[in-house]
Amino acid sequence: MKTGRRRRAVDRIENVLELLQGRPLSTPYSAPYRVVRQQRTYAIRHYGEEGAFEPGSRPPVLFIPPLMVTSEVFDIDPAISGVQALMNQGIDVWLTDFCAPETQEGGMQRTMRDHVLAVSETIDEIVAQTDRDVHLIGYSQGGMFAYETAKGFCARMTGGGFRAIGLPIDDVIDLVVENRLIRAGFVIDRKAVSFAH
Repeated sequence: MKTGRRRRAVDRIENVLELLQGRPLSTPYSAPYRVVRQQRTYAIRHYGEEGAFEPGSRPPVLFIPPLMVTSEVFDIDPAISGVQALMNQGIDVWLTDFCAPETQEGGMQRTMRDHVLAVSETIDEIVAQTDRDVHLIGYSQGGMFAYETAKGFCARMTGGGFRAIGLPIDDVIDLVVENRLIRAGFVIDRKAVSFAH
């Protein structure tokens, strides 16, 4: 076995041992945030230090994670944090946290409607605090929540936009819905599976 392979094998064994001992593989990390609203089915996170900038002075972006994946998926490590990267570019970053449904009373009975309403209410909160259009970034199932919010609430999203990441939407988009989004001002790029306004 070559030295490089041997080193990787030893690293893997060390990682497994750390996991078995309950130790994290890296130092725990999170960009600073505060919870601005806590509801039964979701929480709204606002990233950055409180008072670091004037409300509405930066364009707001809302991250929407999928279910069954930690909300920290956008903010795992400072080197690869989507949250931190956008904050560094002067973006006002928000997140709809669906918490852990499996640990909440009635959490496993939530419906798609519950999650779409959570995204909609988060948008309302962001607009109330910033008086600006909101841009949505949804990952996987979070992309579906963003898509369904845009579909159901097009009139309220003028000027914003959204991007769905890791979303198999080509075979899912209904032409009636697609035409409605286009009439509302959205540009649909099927190759990139993204939506921008």
